[in-house]
Amino acid sequence: MASVCNDLLLPSLVDSLAQSDPSRVLYSVTKTKEPADGFNNICAADFARAVDRCSWFIEQNLGPGNGFPTLVYLGPQDLNYAILVLASIKTGYKLLLVSPRNTIEAHLSLLQKMACNTFLTPPNFILPIVKQILAMRPM
Repeated sequence: MASVCNDLLLPSLVDSLAQSDPSRVLYSVTKTKEPADGFNNICAADFARAVDRCSWFIEQNLGPGNGFPTLVYLGPQDLNYAILVLASIKTGYKLLLVSPRNTIEAHLSLLQKMACNTFLTPPNFILPIVKQILAMRPM
């Protein structure tokens, strides 16, 4: 499988792995904030399905990315990062992952330089910086 892996782009590799070894654990996520409470395992098939669902959501709401436009994501550093990166690639977008610790000026500069007009953030992760950014740069 090593030679096959070297020839595949990451989204294709995840799809291939989901077909060849669907029960393979790719991620283990804590059930709660306390690791002692245990972990939920995310298998290759479930991860690939999550990427496909996210890809569908992006295409339904934004259409396919023409010219490889930039999406920006500001949210918790969790499994959503990996899902969004792969879904963005699959739908023809690139994903800019920004830190909530950046200054407003840094955010605005990055968004301008990357010609980014679409802001993604999870609904349950509300930060004041997001409202400030959108007030100064409607997207």
